[in-house]
Amino acid sequence: MAERIIERDERKEVLWEAHKASISIKQVPSRANPLAAVAGHMMEGDERNEVLQEALEAARSMRKAPSRAKALAAVAECMMESYERKKILHEALKVARSIGEPLFRASALIAVAERIVEADERNEVLQEALEAARSIGEAPSRAKALAAVAKYLAKENGRKEVLQEALETARSIIGALSRAMALATVAKYLAKENDRKEVLHQALLVARSITIPLSRAKALAAVAENMVQADNRKEVLLEAFKVARSIKEAHSRTIVLTTVANHCIDLNSSRLPEVTPNVWLDLPDVFQETDRKQSLEWVIQTVASFAAIGEPGTLVEIAESIKDVGRWWP
Repeated sequence: MAERIIERDERKEVLWEAHKASISIKQVPSRANPLAAVAGHMMEGDERNEVLQEALEAARSMRKAPSRAKALAAVAECMMESYERKKILHEALKVARSIGEPLFRASALIAVAERIVEADERNEVLQEALEAARSIGEAPSRAKALAAVAKYLAKENGRKEVLQEALETARSIIGALSRAMALATVAKYLAKENDRKEVLHQALLVARSITIPLSRAKALAAVAENMVQADNRKEVLLEAFKVARSIKEAHSRTIVLTTVANHCIDLNSSRLPEVTPNVWLDLPDVFQETDRKQSLEWVIQTVASFAAIGEPGTLVEIAESIKDVGRWWP
């Protein structure tokens, strides 16, 4: 939220409120990512370094290796000193390599690789991630992991071949929702526009064949997200919106509507005025059916919508309301 507040004093105040909230989290390991996020938005200086050290300590205390590796990589990215950044990235890499499950190992290795500056070392880690991705048993996870690796591969390192492998894997998936989402994921990394359109069209046909509203809306939103042409994207988003409105369970309905609304903001909110405001129609039902954590997660997901259609002070008012609720009901 702070990144969308332009005024320096307000930004600093909100960041320190976020810092205060982060260090108040009872489970120390859970503080790592919030603290790294706060530090990432701070100006260079002692305050930033202090928060980064807190994030680093929290990251190192994580018991699960995949989470620890990713948190360490995130902290390293925020380090201004090259030596410190390299040191923590090597620590994260060691942790990533120790992970037994291929899916989690590939994901952690990618998280580290994308933050490595040196080309040779980066490619070495990406090749390790590729080997892990290829050994994943479940096709949906394997297709997405392969596409994720290919994103960072250079042409000379087989990017095209890995994407083709990911595409073939995605097409082999039996479940319609997983197949549509995997195809949409692979499509966004394809270099040629015609190839991308063709695969997205395949994903769209699969998405439209789904009979369950929740799954169909999710699949349609995933396809729309990766469309380049505004008119086509608008058409699919409207389709996803209509399906999402038919979902009976309030929390699921609003989560999907939020996804659609945020895509509309990216497109241009004036093109789809009938979508974004309707997200707020479901708020009373959602907050009655969810706990505070889920409600706050929903607010985070809708920040883009609030910023785009709200008044200039909307985000500050939301931040103040969250603080008030925390004081009233600790």
